[in-house]
Amino acid sequence: MKLPSSDVSPWNLAGQRGLSSIELLVSCALVAVLSTLGGAIYSSASQKGAMVKEVSAAKTLTSAFMSYALDHNGVFMQGFNNRAEAIQLPNGAQLGSEVTSRYPFRLAPYFEHQLEGTIFVNKNKAQIDKVFSSRENYGASLCPALGMNTLFVGGYFFDDKQTYPDECASRQAQMSSSLLLFASAGFQTGGVKVDGYFTISAPYNTATDNNWGARANQWTSASAASDYGNVDARYGGKAVCAFLDGSVKMLSIVELKDMRLWNKNAVTQDLPEYTVTPPVTGGGRPR
Repeated sequence: MKLPSSDVSPWNLAGQRGLSSIELLVSCALVAVLSTLGGAIYSSASQKGAMVKEVSAAKTLTSAFMSYALDHNGVFMQGFNNRAEAIQLPNGAQLGSEVTSRYPFRLAPYFEHQLEGTIFVNKNKAQIDKVFSSRENYGASLCPALGMNTLFVGGYFFDDKQTYPDECASRQAQMSSSLLLFASAGFQTGGVKVDGYFTISAPYNTATDNNWGARANQWTSASAASDYGNVDARYGGKAVCAFLDGSVKMLSIVELKDMRLWNKNAVTQDLPEYTVTPPVTGGGRPR
């Protein structure tokens, strides 16, 4: 008896006999490769999206910082002041100096108190909620996604005394467009990593525990941000970096060890390894 032509198709015969062990192995390998590629593409796209959001936040914060200076006769906002005045939020909540000492809530009026997309970026809101629970405002002040170069732009004040007054650009008249203002920051507490911290420390500063310039070349993706002045190179080994002129760049830890990016005196003296030593008098150490 003659079989119907459709049943003698070579494709049907292949389907009836099933896959050989070699064909099965090849198919499994192909699926694994495609899955790996798909995962890598997704991870890359996800990281790219997170970076774009942080770049946008950096631009908004820089614009707000300069707007503050325009409203205060060219004087930059202090990145830290433990005697800062209390603040009343639009919802009526009162914030004391424990929260307002750091820059986020003092700068907030200049970005209309929109913490989402400026202070809270990508993962750090969920991390703050986990670590600080009911103390969200405290967590927001301590762990904004972008840390500020508080010692050398705007100033770090403790009990009304400024740390490094001669090293700091405190007003627009002292401004160098190349000075770093904000950068991706990281912090760890209670075993939880938070993608954010309010201050970043320069590489060559013998007065802090973050005198990290000499070991910049030792950075790896497993390195803790606290070992590099709280700068977190979380985007493929680079951090989002915003400058006083409004520019935003992606820079590595090695690139950021150049003190001319951080300090006005390093710029004028053209010293990439300019070292800041403890002042004889002045404010307390960053904490």
